[in-house]
Amino acid sequence: MSRYPKSPKEMVGGMMYLPRMLDKIRLHAKGELGTDYQPNLGKAHAADGTCCQFLGVDHAAVTRRVLEGGTRAWQEAGLPVETGATKMLDEADDVVLKPYDKGRAAMEAYLRWEEQLDEDGQSPHALK
Repeated sequence: MSRYPKSPKEMVGGMMYLPRMLDKIRLHAKGELGTDYQPNLGKAHAADGTCCQFLGVDHAAVTRRVLEGGTRAWQEAGLPVETGATKMLDEADDVVLKPYDKGRAAMEAYLRWEEQLDEDGQSPHALK
């Protein structure tokens, strides 16, 4: 039975397309990937290749990892899995925490700021 892979808009960890690529690998291994998707599976010129290039990984290595059970198999084997921002080379400067992630004082400061907005959502301090 031929099936469509997940939508390219589906996200994991804030990244689009990756769930689709992984789904295509699984469907292909089960012989269920639609024939329209097979010619470009893992090809460098296609979306799979662009995704792998962005991640700095080889599609064949990703395929092996997926078919071996991926992260879930690693965890079930009792092996450690990192979560969060670990082993970073530099301080993250592209992450914006929500006020409620910064603690009560930050959340209250945000709410005070929000209360000052006018009906159009403009700050009284906005340049006019």
